Amino acid sequence: MRKIRSVLGRYMNNSVFLIIAGLLIVILMNDWLNLPPIWSWVVLAIFFNQAFITIGGFILVLFRYGFKRPNEKSYTLKGEYILPFKGAWTVTGGGIGKEIAHHSWAIIPSQRYAYDFSVLEDDEDIAGDDEYILPTRVEEYPAYGKDIIAIADGEVVRVSNKHVDSRTNGMKTFCDTTDQNGNFVVIKHYTGEYSWTCHLMPESICVKKGDKVKQGQVIAKCGNSGNSTAPHIHFQLQSSRYFHLSVGLPIAFTNIEAKQSTLYEELYRETGRDIPSRAGNLIIVGNKTYIGRGLDVENKDEFR
Repeated sequence: MRKIRSVLGRYMNNSVFLIIAGLLIVILMNDWLNLPPIWSWVVLAIFFNQAFITIGGFILVLFRYGFKRPNEKSYTLKGEYILPFKGAWTVTGGGIGKEIAHHSWAIIPSQRYAYDFSVLEDDEDIAGDDEYILPTRVEEYPAYGKDIIAIADGEVVRVSNKHVDSRTNGMKTFCDTTDQNGNFVVIKHYTGEYSWTCHLMPESICVKKGDKVKQGQVIAKCGNSGNSTAPHIHFQLQSSRYFHLSVGLPIAFTNIEAKQSTLYEELYRETGRDIPSRAGNLIIVGNKTYIGRGLDVENKDEFR
């Protein structure tokens, strides 16, 4: 059953997969099981519903913004935002610019400026004699259980807190739920500016829909729920409360420290993978900083 959930979770946002799978199930239920047609059409409707959400959301965003979607040059943030965690973390995915953008920005418009944040250990802590050894239990990762905080004042508008942590095994990706996001919190900070943080620890979310939160307030803990390789958080600023009906917004963080990460390169080098480009991953304008993958980042002052 867990393997079935993993397969479904990884492909529930793949519209082509959903349509083909739905049609195959209709054929199976009608011709092989000889079930009443109504049940096969119910199943097909469920599959097409998710496909419709993904494709429909993309079309709506394209229709609304066309090729003039918000970018770092045209969009002005309405608020000042801090990083969504305490302590030093590494940007392992995402940034400003196509080369370092989140891995699925072209498929889901809300992920255009999304980030993956992780906590990397020193090489000596996880290196074996001949190879780089990663933990096999989520609790052994340094990011797991760390506090996640609100990036600014706002109101909680959506919460999902029902998913288990996914497995982890080296650099493989698992999804042991039917929702790739896993557990998440969505906060409205201003009209048209919502933060989305996901892959949170089961039962760790300490806010509920309708709650007012303050900047720096703990809202949950880092977990490994949803589609994930290892404990980390996926974070993005988007135009509405809905994942598929939003466009991603470029976010510059205020009063943070950022430096090039050596552990980021070591992780890729020791696991035998090519080091992704991180050109242009640090842009500072006054007290605001645009960040990208390959940086170690943390908040300054009281939010550290």
